[in-house]
Amino acid sequence: MKVELETYERGPELFMDKNGNHVDLVVEGGLFQLGWIKVGGVIGKSPRLTVKLPKNYSQNLKLDGSSGILKLRNLTLNDVHFSTTSGHVDGSGLTVRRIGGNSTSGNIRLKLNDQSPDLTLETTTASGGRDIDFAIKGSERGNRFSGRIGKGTNQVRLKTSSGNIAIAP
Repeated sequence: MKVELETYERGPELFMDKNGNHVDLVVEGGLFQLGWIKVGGVIGKSPRLTVKLPKNYSQNLKLDGSSGILKLRNLTLNDVHFSTTSGHVDGSGLTVRRIGGNSTSGNIRLKLNDQSPDLTLETTTASGGRDIDFAIKGSERGNRFSGRIGKGTNQVRLKTSSGNIAIAP
């Protein structure tokens, strides 16, 4: 695994804790913002944390974040779970057996690697829209949707409190 933190003078610090096959990455400190005035940072510049996994990594990935964009790119994994607060999730090139995600005050947009995936889809949006770019049969009850494509072998469960959900091939 390769971890990079792009920051600015007096910016946040990166802390990493490895325990067996589990790694925690935490970015702390740095910027204080009051309206449009940033104290301790550079105007218009935000820190950027990049985590690159080995190409042969195909196990599980759990991500928790806040106030930023979580980008997932070209992953072939068993299980991905993410949780964000005031942040968006943008995934593309995904081949995953199970995806579980929750976003409080942010959008979720996923592009899968398959034009007709074999999956069961469950979405919940408390205050947001839903755009599913697949031919899918399902049922909608209030703010919840569930449906299946093919045998429904793979699982996708997404929930937003205040954000949109979009899924496309």
